[in-house]
Amino acid sequence: MDWADAIGVPIIVVVIAGIFVLVAQKAGERAETDRELQLDRTREEILRSYLDRISDLVLERSLIESAADSPERAIALARTRNALNTLDGPRKGLLVRVLNESRLIRNGHTVIPLFSTDLTSIDLSGAVLRGCDFSGANSSDADLYNADLSECNLEHCVLTNEQLAQCAQLSGAILPNGDLATEQSLKQLQIEDLERWS
Repeated sequence: MDWADAIGVPIIVVVIAGIFVLVAQKAGERAETDRELQLDRTREEILRSYLDRISDLVLERSLIESAADSPERAIALARTRNALNTLDGPRKGLLVRVLNESRLIRNGHTVIPLFSTDLTSIDLSGAVLRGCDFSGANSSDADLYNADLSECNLEHCVLTNEQLAQCAQLSGAILPNGDLATEQSLKQLQIEDLERWS
Protein backbone atom coordinates (compact mmCIF):
# COMPACT_ATOMS: atom_id res chain seq x y z
CA MET A 1 0.00 0.00 0.00
CA ASP A 2 1.57 3.26 -1.07
CA TRP A 3 1.12 6.72 0.49
CA ALA A 4 -1.62 7.73 -2.02
CA ASP A 5 -3.80 4.81 -0.89
CA ALA A 6 -3.12 5.65 2.77
CA ILE A 7 -4.29 9.24 2.28
CA GLY A 8 -7.08 8.49 -0.22
CA VAL A 9 -9.09 6.09 1.95
CA PRO A 10 -9.62 8.57 4.87
CA ILE A 11 -10.48 11.34 2.40
CA ILE A 12 -13.12 9.16 0.76
CA VAL A 13 -14.55 8.25 4.19
CA VAL A 14 -14.73 11.95 5.14
CA VAL A 15 -16.43 12.83 1.82
CA ILE A 16 -18.98 10.02 2.20
CA ALA A 17 -19.68 11.07 5.83
CA GLY A 18 -20.15 14.67 4.64
CA ILE A 19 -22.64 13.54 1.99
CA PHE A 20 -24.62 11.60 4.61
CA VAL A 21 -24.69 14.66 6.87
CA LEU A 22 -25.97 16.87 4.01
CA VAL A 23 -28.66 14.33 3.08
CA ALA A 24 -29.76 14.10 6.73
CA GLN A 25 -29.91 17.90 7.01
CA LYS A 26 -32.02 18.19 3.86
CA ALA A 27 -34.37 15.46 5.12
CA GLY A 28 -34.69 17.27 8.46
CA GLU A 29 -35.45 20.57 6.70
CA ARG A 30 -38.08 18.88 4.54
CA ALA A 31 -39.66 17.24 7.60
CA GLU A 32 -39.78 20.62 9.40
CA THR A 33 -41.38 22.28 6.36
CA ASP A 34 -43.93 19.46 6.16
CA ARG A 35 -44.74 19.88 9.88
CA GLU A 36 -45.23 23.63 9.44
CA LEU A 37 -47.51 23.09 6.42
CA GLN A 38 -49.54 20.51 8.34
CA LEU A 39 -49.86 22.86 11.33
CA ASP A 40 -51.00 25.65 9.02
CA ARG A 41 -53.62 23.36 7.42
CA THR A 42 -54.81 22.24 10.86
CA ARG A 43 -55.20 25.84 12.03
CA GLU A 44 -57.09 26.75 8.88
CA GLU A 45 -59.44 23.81 9.41
CA ILE A 46 -59.97 24.76 13.07
CA LEU A 47 -60.88 28.33 12.05
CA ARG A 48 -63.21 27.16 9.27
CA SER A 49 -64.94 24.68 11.58
CA TYR A 50 -65.26 27.31 14.33
CA LEU A 51 -66.80 29.86 11.97
CA ASP A 52 -69.29 27.27 10.65
CA ARG A 53 -70.34 26.24 14.15
CA ILE A 54 -70.60 29.75 15.56
CA SER A 55 -72.67 30.76 12.51
CA ASP A 56 -75.06 27.91 13.26
CA LEU A 57 -75.36 29.03 16.88
CA VAL A 58 -76.04 32.63 15.85
CA LEU A 59 -78.44 31.95 12.98
CA GLU A 60 -80.20 28.75 14.00
CA ARG A 61 -80.01 28.77 17.81
CA SER A 62 -80.47 32.55 18.41
CA LEU A 63 -77.20 32.84 20.33
CA ILE A 64 -77.43 36.63 20.62
CA GLU A 65 -80.85 36.52 22.33
CA SER A 66 -80.01 33.49 24.49
CA ALA A 67 -79.92 33.66 28.29
CA ALA A 68 -76.58 34.19 30.02
CA ASP A 69 -76.64 30.64 31.46
CA SER A 70 -77.91 28.94 28.29
CA PRO A 71 -76.22 25.85 26.81
CA GLU A 72 -75.73 27.79 23.55
CA ARG A 73 -73.56 30.36 25.31
CA ALA A 74 -71.59 27.70 27.16
CA ILE A 75 -70.89 25.89 23.89
CA ALA A 76 -69.95 29.12 22.10
CA LEU A 77 -67.55 30.12 24.90
CA ALA A 78 -65.90 26.69 25.00
CA ARG A 79 -65.44 26.60 21.23
CA THR A 80 -64.11 30.16 21.19
CA ARG A 81 -61.53 29.48 23.91
CA ASN A 82 -60.45 26.25 22.26
CA ALA A 83 -59.98 27.94 18.89
CA LEU A 84 -58.10 30.92 20.34
CA ASN A 85 -55.74 28.59 22.21
CA THR A 86 -54.80 26.90 18.93
CA LEU A 87 -54.80 29.60 16.26
CA ASP A 88 -51.95 31.88 15.21
CA GLY A 89 -52.07 35.69 15.39
CA PRO A 90 -53.68 36.49 12.02
CA ARG A 91 -56.37 33.83 12.44
CA LYS A 92 -57.11 34.97 16.00
CA GLY A 93 -57.56 38.46 14.55
CA LEU A 94 -60.02 37.18 11.96
CA LEU A 95 -61.96 35.28 14.61
CA VAL A 96 -62.25 38.38 16.84
CA ARG A 97 -63.35 40.52 13.88
CA VAL A 98 -66.13 38.00 13.16
CA LEU A 99 -67.20 38.04 16.82
CA ASN A 100 -67.35 41.83 16.68
CA GLU A 101 -69.31 41.94 13.42
CA SER A 102 -71.71 39.34 14.83
CA ARG A 103 -72.27 41.55 17.91
CA LEU A 104 -71.05 38.84 20.28
CA ILE A 105 -68.39 40.83 22.17
CA ARG A 106 -70.09 44.22 22.60
CA ASN A 107 -69.89 46.23 25.81
CA GLY A 108 -73.11 45.97 27.78
CA HIS A 109 -74.28 42.90 25.85
CA THR A 110 -71.33 40.49 25.81
CA VAL A 111 -72.49 37.09 24.62
CA ILE A 112 -69.01 35.52 24.52
CA PRO A 113 -66.83 37.02 27.28
CA LEU A 114 -63.15 37.12 26.42
CA PHE A 115 -62.04 37.29 30.07
CA SER A 116 -58.88 35.15 30.51
CA THR A 117 -58.86 34.13 26.85
CA ASP A 118 -55.61 33.74 24.93
CA LEU A 119 -55.27 36.68 22.56
CA THR A 120 -51.47 36.58 22.61
CA SER A 121 -49.86 37.69 19.34
CA ILE A 122 -53.28 38.51 17.85
CA ASP A 123 -53.16 40.62 14.70
CA LEU A 124 -55.71 43.42 15.02
CA SER A 125 -53.82 45.90 12.86
CA GLY A 126 -56.25 48.28 11.17
CA ALA A 127 -59.27 46.67 12.84
CA VAL A 128 -62.30 48.77 13.78
CA LEU A 129 -63.48 47.28 17.06
CA ARG A 130 -65.41 50.15 18.67
CA GLY A 131 -67.25 49.24 21.84
CA CYS A 132 -65.91 45.69 22.24
CA ASP A 133 -65.40 44.01 25.59
CA PHE A 134 -61.84 42.68 25.91
CA SER A 135 -61.75 42.94 29.70
CA GLY A 136 -59.33 40.49 31.28
CA ALA A 137 -58.01 39.06 28.01
CA ASN A 138 -54.33 38.17 27.65
CA SER A 139 -53.32 40.38 24.72
CA SER A 140 -49.57 40.32 25.19
CA ASP A 141 -47.69 40.86 21.92
CA ALA A 142 -50.94 41.88 20.18
CA ASP A 143 -50.47 43.94 17.02
CA LEU A 144 -52.74 46.97 17.49
CA TYR A 145 -51.17 49.15 14.80
CA ASN A 146 -53.78 51.62 13.53
CA ALA A 147 -56.62 49.79 15.33
CA ASP A 148 -59.70 51.68 16.49
CA LEU A 149 -60.45 50.60 20.06
CA SER A 150 -62.71 53.55 20.93
CA GLU A 151 -65.08 52.81 23.81
CA CYS A 152 -63.64 49.29 24.26
CA ASN A 153 -63.39 47.75 27.69
CA LEU A 154 -59.70 46.88 28.13
CA GLU A 155 -59.81 46.73 31.92
CA HIS A 156 -57.43 44.12 33.37
CA CYS A 157 -56.17 43.26 29.87
CA VAL A 158 -52.58 42.18 29.56
CA LEU A 159 -51.46 45.08 27.33
CA THR A 160 -48.52 47.45 27.43
CA ASN A 161 -48.56 51.20 26.92
CA GLU A 162 -46.35 50.61 23.86
CA GLN A 163 -49.07 48.46 22.31
CA LEU A 164 -51.78 51.01 23.10
CA ALA A 165 -49.65 53.80 21.60
CA GLN A 166 -49.92 52.03 18.22
CA CYS A 167 -53.72 52.43 18.11
CA ALA A 168 -55.44 54.90 15.81
CA GLN A 169 -58.25 55.60 18.31
CA LEU A 170 -58.72 54.96 22.03
CA SER A 171 -61.13 57.68 23.15
CA GLY A 172 -63.74 56.49 25.59
CA ALA A 173 -61.97 53.15 26.15
CA ILE A 174 -61.49 51.79 29.64
CA LEU A 175 -57.73 51.24 29.87
CA PRO A 176 -56.12 48.20 31.54
CA ASN A 177 -55.59 50.20 34.75
CA GLY A 178 -59.30 51.22 34.84
CA ASP A 179 -58.79 54.81 33.65
CA LEU A 180 -61.05 56.24 30.98
CA ALA A 181 -59.11 57.15 27.83
CA THR A 182 -59.47 60.52 26.16
CA GLU A 183 -57.99 61.85 22.93
CA GLN A 184 -55.16 63.21 25.08
CA SER A 185 -54.52 59.73 26.53
CA LEU A 186 -53.49 58.33 23.17
CA LYS A 187 -51.30 61.35 22.38
CA GLN A 188 -49.60 61.01 25.77
CA LEU A 189 -48.97 57.29 25.19
CA GLN A 190 -47.50 58.06 21.76
CA ILE A 191 -45.22 60.78 23.19
CA GLU A 192 -44.01 58.40 25.90
CA ASP A 193 -43.39 55.72 23.28
CA LEU A 194 -41.39 58.15 21.12
CA GLU A 195 -39.30 59.20 24.13
CA ARG A 196 -38.52 55.57 24.88
CA TRP A 197 -37.08 55.10 21.40
CA SER A 198 -35.14 58.38 21.22
